[in-house]
Amino acid sequence: MWKLFLQNLQMAPHSFLFKMWQKPNIDIYLKIYIFNITNPIEFLSGKEKLKLQEIGPYVYQEYMVNDNITFNDNNTMSYIPRRTVVYVPEMSVGDPMEDIVNVPNVPYLGILSALSDAGFIVNYPIVQLANLMNTKPILNISVYDYLWGFEDSLIKLASRMMPNFIDFLKFGLLDRLYDEGENIVTINLQKNADMVEEKGRYLSIDKYNGSPGMAQWGYIETEGNETREENTKCNILQGATEGIVFPSYIDKRAIFRIYRKAFCRPLPIIFRKEIWTDNGLPGYLYTLTDDFASPPDQNPDNECFCHKMKTCLKKGLINLTPCYYNIPSAVSLPHFLDADPSLLENVEGLKPDREKHKSYLVLQQTVGMPILFHSRMQTNLIMNRLRYNSKIAAFSDITIPLFWFDLEMNLKHANKNVRVAVRVDERNKKLERGVKESINFEHKMTKIEKLKKIIEKKMKRIKIKQLEEMLARKSEIMQKEVLCNNDSSQSKHYFKWNLDDFKAYQNNCRPTDNIIADFGCGEARLAASVPHVVHFIALNDRVKACDMASTPLQTNSIHVVFCLSLIGSNLNDYIIEANRVLKDSGILKIAEMENRFEDVKYCIRLLYNYGFKNTRKDLFNLFYFMDFKKAKVISIKKTFPPITLKSCL
Repeated sequence: MWKLFLQNLQMAPHSFLFKMWQKPNIDIYLKIYIFNITNPIEFLSGKEKLKLQEIGPYVYQEYMVNDNITFNDNNTMSYIPRRTVVYVPEMSVGDPMEDIVNVPNVPYLGILSALSDAGFIVNYPIVQLANLMNTKPILNISVYDYLWGFEDSLIKLASRMMPNFIDFLKFGLLDRLYDEGENIVTINLQKNADMVEEKGRYLSIDKYNGSPGMAQWGYIETEGNETREENTKCNILQGATEGIVFPSYIDKRAIFRIYRKAFCRPLPIIFRKEIWTDNGLPGYLYTLTDDFASPPDQNPDNECFCHKMKTCLKKGLINLTPCYYNIPSAVSLPHFLDADPSLLENVEGLKPDREKHKSYLVLQQTVGMPILFHSRMQTNLIMNRLRYNSKIAAFSDITIPLFWFDLEMNLKHANKNVRVAVRVDERNKKLERGVKESINFEHKMTKIEKLKKIIEKKMKRIKIKQLEEMLARKSEIMQKEVLCNNDSSQSKHYFKWNLDDFKAYQNNCRPTDNIIADFGCGEARLAASVPHVVHFIALNDRVKACDMASTPLQTNSIHVVFCLSLIGSNLNDYIIEANRVLKDSGILKIAEMENRFEDVKYCIRLLYNYGFKNTRKDLFNLFYFMDFKKAKVISIKKTFPPITLKSCL
């Protein structure tokens, strides 16, 4: 038993640790708080300080998966981490597509700040172009555009003039943080007897995109045993961790550095005390080191972060510039907590609060797994002296808070394997002390697991029987595998069977004055009462045979669209097409079998990215019914998170 327990704490295929790390089954939420400017006119005129109002949270759920996993011969493992976020309206303060805020024009101001020492010849054309194009230093835009990207004609023009400096056509605060690309991470699987020392630590980063260091902070690649004095702990990633898994049986003396590409550098954390969490698990509490954001004269380990700057940033600011569009920027704790007091002198509305704004992590020391964390950081625009444009002189020599976030993970309902692991460890300690009661625990767990398996088998038989009865009543269209495993254009070509009726079942779908289109209509009993009917084949004269991802319907012409059968591998295209043909505030109705959804609530949230807002859902029967309102016109050029359903067989 003890040997099996230890094996499951190894990073190896099929172990508990590996499965938990590969696709963490935990809830992670990104909570965004934006700083709204309440006095734009008075500030720009120089009459008042910059006044800020915190608005939030706007909440997104983060989903993680580690892909393309390779176990290497040198006791390392390589993989590609992928992160996506989905908006969570029920946890948010408002709708980011509708809420409007006054915020700094970050790309415009950032470019001028970056070129503050470039001289008159470089700055003058940009200032004149900005005046000619009526570029505003303070924007009045939606929260969604501010976070995920807006286009600016000046930026487009500047990117053509200075492509090596301005390598972007649109700007979004979160867009760059989550647009990490495909990064290959290699971690160490060789166990070191001394787990206090960072070098060679189990599960620590060995290389990131083939390098042990960060070139943006001056790391220089070497060969063999060659060493460079430029390569220091400051710009070396080797030994840091991504913060998803840690070595088991953690030593309190160990200091960890957590690296996430969006932070642009590793963040050091240190043990503070032992605690018991609300979910009944023991853990080690870690917080950031006291000097993690101190200048090099106070913390020499931060020397490389200002090696290209005339002067280092003030205490509490971490340089973010090379990772953030090359715009002068920095991260800090929210509301400048623990930062240089002078940062608060030029702005009003900030109130540092240690309980609300500190970052911390609780590790379950036996398993090496985070069970609670709050990573709270603020992104700031660093404005240098602006000499060539009097209209924006008020922005000179100040650090402007843009937004702060709370990346939260709380294992409220602790993973049963974590609980079992902790209990097994406790039981082993009791066995070593000769406590017989621990044996009874194992017997109880065995009985519970046996009982659970019996119940699961019975429930599975009942569900299969219900599904078979339902499929026997429904049309043969649900049993054709080709429809589930091909895209819509292929389905139209291959579909040659005579199909039974797909019964209409939604009584409130009768049209009144609305113009209704039915996507996927069976023999069109429901479709008989609506003006536009499309399907892969023409089952009668009323049905238009077409690829449902590219219908002959006009743009913005329909009030209601039915999608009663999401069959095919390119479901994204169906939803994009529905957004195209629907009028503003038009209704999309979807009905699907419940067994095709891995997580129906996740799918509902995904449709928000396709411009649809959920208005009604019935998730209590074998068929799920959902209504969505078209809230936004989407761009077909945009990349959307994929929508996937299980096979209907």
